[in-house]
Amino acid sequence: MDEKSDFKAKLGDIVQLQYTTFSNRERLNAKVIGYAPNKSLILSAPVASGQAPFLQEKQKFIVRMVRGIQVFAFESEVIKYLTSPYAHVHLSQPKKIEAITVRNSRRVNTETVISVQPSTSDALPAPATMLNTSLTGALIKTDNPLGEIGDNLILSSEFAFHDFQKYLRLNAIIRNVIQPDNNADAYRYGVEFQGLDDDQKLIIHGYVYNQIVKEMEE
Repeated sequence: MDEKSDFKAKLGDIVQLQYTTFSNRERLNAKVIGYAPNKSLILSAPVASGQAPFLQEKQKFIVRMVRGIQVFAFESEVIKYLTSPYAHVHLSQPKKIEAITVRNSRRVNTETVISVQPSTSDALPAPATMLNTSLTGALIKTDNPLGEIGDNLILSSEFAFHDFQKYLRLNAIIRNVIQPDNNADAYRYGVEFQGLDDDQKLIIHGYVYNQIVKEMEE
């Protein structure tokens, strides 16, 4: 990972906060609503599962945010949590920022169990394995055919990294089909994610980022 001294937050950046002292707590999501150089990073009220927990001054967090193909991470603490005229929080400026570049095409091995169903039929969800994942798509393996190139699917799975776990339903489109041969008994499909919202993007970025870090540490 690279150290970034020229980092500047942008209005609307999606931010994820991880407690440093309560690892079992759900991570918080927020948006950047202000940035005062050398003073504070200003966020909307962080929420988890739709709730906004009260934050104490000097509460420490690991802060992560995605900017294009980079994931930034740094330690920070709460300077002030204000509820008037609206709920928002001031975080201390990071002293050290780490960044990792995640190419859209870079795939990481996952071997994650998921369920898949065609989005245009009443077929029940079928089990599958997500062999690898990137920021924009995945390679999945199934025992039974799912469709042809251009067909739409719904992928459902829990994405877990660190102490964070989130269940996602993702829309995807089949881009490639690998038919089974004499040496294989499973179908393989290259799929592209479709219409991801900001929360889904952040979770997938965090998931892929975490897998890359694991690979770097091995």
